[in-house]
Amino acid sequence: MLLDSLIVFMLAAMPIIELRGALPVAIFNYGMNPWFAYVLCVIGSFAPTIVIVYLLGPVSDFLRKHSRFFEWFFAKLFHYARNKHGKKAETLKDASVFIIAALPIPLAGAWSAALAAFVFDVPPKKSLPLLFAGTAVAGFAVLLLSLGAKAVL
Repeated sequence: MLLDSLIVFMLAAMPIIELRGALPVAIFNYGMNPWFAYVLCVIGSFAPTIVIVYLLGPVSDFLRKHSRFFEWFFAKLFHYARNKHGKKAETLKDASVFIIAALPIPLAGAWSAALAAFVFDVPPKKSLPLLFAGTAVAGFAVLLLSLGAKAVL
């Protein structure tokens, strides 16, 4: 049971897979209690966002300071993201972090929302509760879909 829980936690912490993939695996492959699997997957998905929110800024600052390539890369990244999505992010304010985290679809989720918080300068004190709430909502949606699929099968 401990090894199964660790595997599910690690799956939930991985980008792309996150809890969208880990929660059904926990329920169908490992036969875990759905509520235990939900909590495990939400925590597993949320855990990397803490590291992203707190470390991505200092790491990017360090890289920009010591490398012309990274100075160019981050300048392009911020310019592109803010020009393409800046108006939407400004209109939705910090709620965009919640919305991205709450969408249980590919290329959205906790990792993407944490990156959006970094790019749009949402401070950790605001972004972490939004990331957790969005991850919990996405997890609940996936839980309902998984339980519905389990009932049909």
